[in-house]
Amino acid sequence: MGDALRIALSVSIDTEIESMRMVNMEIHQLRSFVYVATELSFRRAAEKLNMTQPPLTRQIQQLEHSLGTALFKRSTRKVELTEAGKVLLNEAGKIIALTEGVASRVQLSARGCSGELVIGIFSWGVIHRLPDYLKMLREQKPDVNVRLLNMSKEKQVEALRNKEIDIGFCRFAADQGGLSVGAIGDEKYLVAINANDPLSRQTRIGLADLADKPMILYPASSLSGMAQRVYDAFIAENVSLNIANYCEDIMTSLLLVSGGYGSCITTQWAENINMPEVVYRQLTAKRLSRSPLNYIFRSDDDSILLNDFIQIIKNKADGAG
Repeated sequence: MGDALRIALSVSIDTEIESMRMVNMEIHQLRSFVYVATELSFRRAAEKLNMTQPPLTRQIQQLEHSLGTALFKRSTRKVELTEAGKVLLNEAGKIIALTEGVASRVQLSARGCSGELVIGIFSWGVIHRLPDYLKMLREQKPDVNVRLLNMSKEKQVEALRNKEIDIGFCRFAADQGGLSVGAIGDEKYLVAINANDPLSRQTRIGLADLADKPMILYPASSLSGMAQRVYDAFIAENVSLNIANYCEDIMTSLLLVSGGYGSCITTQWAENINMPEVVYRQLTAKRLSRSPLNYIFRSDDDSILLNDFIQIIKNKADGAG
């Protein structure tokens, strides 16, 4: 039995748990065994466990019955471990620590204090806001791991539906089947223009000033966003729009502006991007006043971790954090 028990208890931590299940080994029995095995005295072990000796003896007997082998050699003068008892004592600490660790992790998870939060990002405007959210999350839930993925709004919607991310940050998000949207703020619109363009001498630029001038629009997406808003604004003011290029993101657009390939309507955070030969001017347009920043998540997601993170976002938006 000694060899069989050694194999059952030593193969791996997973095997230990399964062995415990199969022999109905209760963790309180294992703790009692450790005290007796350490003291080699039922009386002293009972005193340290703040219990009387008879129930302690019954626990050890039940444990031996479950394992099908004696763990102690008893005599009127002393208590000794059997070979099987020595094997169990060697493994008992790991089993108890693992059980306590699992219990602790389960409890943390149940309170939303552990696990992983996967966040999709597609908006330079949220970059100066996200660090505050993440800092507060780390302070409140230090055991939570955060993973950031850069993906377009279109990809975020797909990833949310496939449960590949928990929350996304983007612009112009709209409520749609199974997804909910929240607001975190907005930004004013600017025109990014090449410093050599005569329009760069103006402090304000209207859409009429951009008539027929080459324009770079972003993002290139099937979902309504910045590019669609710019297009609609030109139409609304009956200004001719000359689309020179569609880009995936602001950085690519600004590189083209820097190279003299056109101008780009963007938002105020872009002023933080120092691109050669690119200057920023305030835009005056009836349809383009403020650009909203949003977060988007699954409506039926009941994750405590996600809900707590959303509360952090709301508190910051309200000026409470």
